Amino acid sequence: MKKLKIFIVLFFTLFINTVLVSAADFNTYLSGNTKIYPGESTTITFGVKNSKAIYGLSTLLKYDKDKLEITSSKGLNGFGLTLGSSAVVDSTSSKSGKFTLFSITFKAKSSFEVGQSTLISFSNVESGDGDNLYIGSNTSITINMLAPKSSNNNFSYIKLDGNDLDLNKNSYSTTVDNSVDTVVIEAAKEDPLAKLSGTGTKSLKLYSNKFSLVVTAENGTKKTYVINIIRKDEDGNTSKPNEESTTKPTEKELLEVKNIKIEGSSFKFIPSQYEYNIKVESETEKLNIDVDNDNKDNKIEIINPDKLVIGQNLITIKVTDKNGKSSEYRIIVFRPEKEVVAQECEECKCDNTLYLIIICIELLIIISLIIFSIIKKKKSKPEVIHISESNY
Repeated sequence: MKKLKIFIVLFFTLFINTVLVSAADFNTYLSGNTKIYPGESTTITFGVKNSKAIYGLSTLLKYDKDKLEITSSKGLNGFGLTLGSSAVVDSTSSKSGKFTLFSITFKAKSSFEVGQSTLISFSNVESGDGDNLYIGSNTSITINMLAPKSSNNNFSYIKLDGNDLDLNKNSYSTTVDNSVDTVVIEAAKEDPLAKLSGTGTKSLKLYSNKFSLVVTAENGTKKTYVINIIRKDEDGNTSKPNEESTTKPTEKELLEVKNIKIEGSSFKFIPSQYEYNIKVESETEKLNIDVDNDNKDNKIEIINPDKLVIGQNLITIKVTDKNGKSSEYRIIVFRPEKEVVAQECEECKCDNTLYLIIICIELLIIISLIIFSIIKKKKSKPEVIHISESNY
């Protein structure tokens, strides 16, 4: 009898599950970027498949409003969208099969921390063709918060034939004898997540040989170090006869400026580095930029905000040559919020000092009065004469 009861329970369980699964008349799905970085946005698109001809659809939207906020939304494929706690779409013409209906863009809030995840779900999906009501499957998607990508593109060392080169510069030039036909360039990067290129054993041709070492940070920013080795010919010349010893600058070098100065900042400029991050004081509202340009044929355009906002600000310096080719230097300026520091005013200090002096004077007066009173009592006390019995 016990086995029969178990069989009946299992049978009804399977039957109920089958009914629930087959209750959906069509399936729904979500697509979009599920991995984002702090402050970034992701656009989630809602679609259906195996759908009968429908004119509209409604679904209940749920998401964590402490971690995400909706910044925009739109209907797709001829469907208009009304968005609230539910998403409702409608159209003047029906559509069937597999298609997308709407998209919603979510932005990560500051409370959405690295390593956390959050769920966006759509349930109670219903659609219709004017005469019939169809039920759609529920669907959801998980958004994961990733750690920000590293911007470290620094070299830890650079060596030429075993000799350390100066990392405070972005280039090195040397001259070798004709007998030297190869050199070994070694280098290492500070960040293991960065990528390094340009190292190895290099063959030298006569005269100028330029080798570029590049560190590419995880976030894509690059730092370049250029080594120029001049190999003499058999006669000891460093360039071909009747030619100047200086090499013709490359197209990239022609679009570089000599120096960029920022007033009030310890900003250090490297011509071949095109992106910088600097921090200014909270009181700084405007930065004065001075560009030193050797090539007078180039046009310099400085895009500098009229007023620095709290947080990140972008300053762009665009260099354009006479042929219309251009390069850009990007300076990301961070202005922090002003810290409120409690300061004791000089007037309060003076008041406190005066108060202490008065207290000390009052204490001295009280102590003096007490001492005077004790002395006075001693002087006024009558002298007692003791008479012995032997005198009688």
